[in-house]
Amino acid sequence: MSGKWFKRFILILLTFFAIARVFLSLGESFNQPQVQTRLELYQTNLILHAAEFKPEELDGYEQDTASQFSTSLQALIGENPYSTAQKQYQKALDTTQTYLTNLQTQLQQTEFSE
Repeated sequence: MSGKWFKRFILILLTFFAIARVFLSLGESFNQPQVQTRLELYQTNLILHAAEFKPEELDGYEQDTASQFSTSLQALIGENPYSTAQKQYQKALDTTQTYLTNLQTQLQQTEFSE
């Protein structure tokens, strides 16, 4: 009987340890820049590359095909991709600066508490 109790106690202890570890990791991730910002920057870079593409310069395609491709590309990247990209970059810069400020504040609080 004591063997079962000991195994259950160890299992419960390990379960609490694992749950605490997950919640601590989750708490730490709130203080880090989000992956979403990086994904938005990747998307912005793709849009800028697509905006530079000129389907008219493709060899071997008829003018109608190039025109349709150009229309489709314009629908995908939007009316003004450069101003959209600038806004995305500014948003990423603001997010990073906010994160840096928070990190510096935490560092100062840590130094004062020591």
